[in-house]
Parts: sequence; structure tokens; C-alpha cells
Amino acid sequence: MNSDDMQRKLELKRDDYSNTIAGGDPEVLQNMEEWYNACEGIVKLQRAEEKHYEYLDMRGMVALSGKDFGLIQDYIDDECIIIVPKSVHKEASRNMQ
Repeated sequence: MNSDDMQRKLELKRDDYSNTIAGGDPEVLQNMEEWYNACEGIVKLQRAEEKHYEYLDMRGMVALSGKDFGLIQDYIDDECIIIVPKSVHKEASRNMQ
């Protein structure tokens, strides 16, 4: 069974459970579908983020944000990301200890 077959099987099972829970109520089914899509979107973003960090790691880079170091927290927020070489990150970490 390939991944497409597995996904289709899970979608059918999801739809079956949704119908059972909702009793066929279209509004409830719509809400459940929106909830499912939101969850699926979160998973896709997490996978994309993991691949992004894997790519940086392969290139010898590190991504840092304000939450990573207390010293820079006052200067950048959690949404600002700085990409630095691993060697610079290690040196800075050593100097902070």
C-alpha cells in the first residue's frame, strides 16, 4: 500500500467517523472539515519548518530567534530569525558561559 492509498483509507475512515458523530448534520460536518483542514495545515507547516532546519543544518548554518538567547531577546522578537554559521554560534555560546 503506497502513501496515496493510505491517505485515502484514512480519509474514508475520517469521513465515516464524522458522519457517525455528526449524525449527518451538514453544519457539524462543515465545522469538522474546517477543524481537520486547520490541523492538516499545522502539520504541513511543521514539516516545512523541519525541512528548513534540516537544510540549514546540512549547509552548516543555525537559525536563531529572540527566544534562543536572553541577551538578544530585547533586540529581536520571536518572529525575527537570524541565520549564522555553526562555527560562529559555537564560539558565541562558549563566550557566554
